[in-house]
Amino acid sequence: MLLYYICRGFHTVVTMGNPPLPYFLDIDTGSNLTWVQCQPGPNAVLYQGPHPPYKPNRNSKIILCKDPLCAFNEKCNSLDDHCEYDIGYEDRLSSLGVMLKDSFLFKLRNGTAYTSPLGFGCGYNQQLEGPHNGPQSTDGVLGLSNGKSSIVTQLSKMGFKNALGHCFSRHGGGFFFIGDHAAPKETVWTEMLRTFFRNHYLLGPADLIVGNALVAKGITVALDSGSTYTYLNSQTYQATLAQVNKEVKGKKISLVKDETLPICWKGKNPFRSIDEVKNYFSPLVLRFNKARFLLPPESYLIVSYQGNVCLGILNGSEIGLKKPNLIGAISFQDKLLIYDNEKRWIGWAPFNCH
Repeated sequence: MLLYYICRGFHTVVTMGNPPLPYFLDIDTGSNLTWVQCQPGPNAVLYQGPHPPYKPNRNSKIILCKDPLCAFNEKCNSLDDHCEYDIGYEDRLSSLGVMLKDSFLFKLRNGTAYTSPLGFGCGYNQQLEGPHNGPQSTDGVLGLSNGKSSIVTQLSKMGFKNALGHCFSRHGGGFFFIGDHAAPKETVWTEMLRTFFRNHYLLGPADLIVGNALVAKGITVALDSGSTYTYLNSQTYQATLAQVNKEVKGKKISLVKDETLPICWKGKNPFRSIDEVKNYFSPLVLRFNKARFLLPPESYLIVSYQGNVCLGILNGSEIGLKKPNLIGAISFQDKLLIYDNEKRWIGWAPFNCH
C-alpha cells in the first residue's frame, strides 16, 4: 500500500480527529514524534498557526507510559502515568504535551481513503525563540524517522512497507509518500549507518567537495527534512566557507550584511532569482563509497527579500552540533529521496518534483 501526499513548500496537509480536520505539518525525517497544537484546556500556550488547534474528543485516548508507543518513558514515575513529551528542534521551537491516539484519515495512491488510529503528541505548550516567534505556517510536525513512535513505524505494523520518500520542488510544491514506491532507474543508493544521532537517518563516511577542492574527508551526514537549511560542524563549515569565498573572489558580487542569513552577497542590482547568480558559484558534492549527492548552487543558496544572495549552509556549532552534519530541506530540492527502512538504505535521483 502507498500513502501519497502533495507538499506545500516543506510541509503537507494531514487530516485527523473526529470530525476529521486538516492540519499543516512540517515533513521531518529528523524526528520520530508527530504532534499538533492542541487545546485540552484554557491554559494552553499556543502560537498563531494556520488552523484552530486540535481539541481532544470522545474518541481520543490517552497513551500511558506502559504503551510501547511512549518514547518518553524516562519522564514516567509509574507505568500507569500519562505519557508526556518534551521535544526541541534546531530552529529553537519546542513542544510540551501528552501523547494521545486518534483517527488519521489517509489518502491511498489509488484514490481511496484509509483510516487508522495512531499515536501522536497533543502539544499544549509551544515555545518559539529568536527571529521566528511570530505567526507560523504550520500546526505541528510530522515525525518520519524510524523510531517506535514514528508514523512510518506505526503504519508498517498495519501492512504498509516501512519506507518513505519526499520530493521538494524549488519552485514550491512537490510530494511525499509512505509505503512502497517505484524508484527511477537513475536512483543511486547508499547504506544507512546503524548508529543513531537524535533519531536521524545517517549516512557516511563521505567526502565533501566544493568545485574541484576537497574540503572535508570521512564526514557523517544526517538527512533532516525538518531543518530548512544545511548545518555543517564548525571545522567543515569553515573549510567550506573559505573555499566558497575563494571561488567568488573577483566575481561581480561582494559581501553584505543581511539579517536573513549570516553570509550574503550583493550585486550591482538586486537579484530576483538564483538563476541570475548561480554561475558565480560551484556545485558541492558529497562523495560516498558508491554514490554521489550533488548540490548545485540552487540547493544551497537563496535570494533574500533585499535581493541579495545568501548561503543556506550554516555553522552547526551555533545550534550545538559537534560531529554529524545536517543536510536540510534546501539541499533536497528537485530530488526524489527514498528511505527504505526494511533494506536499510537511502536512494536519490534528480526529479521534476513540481
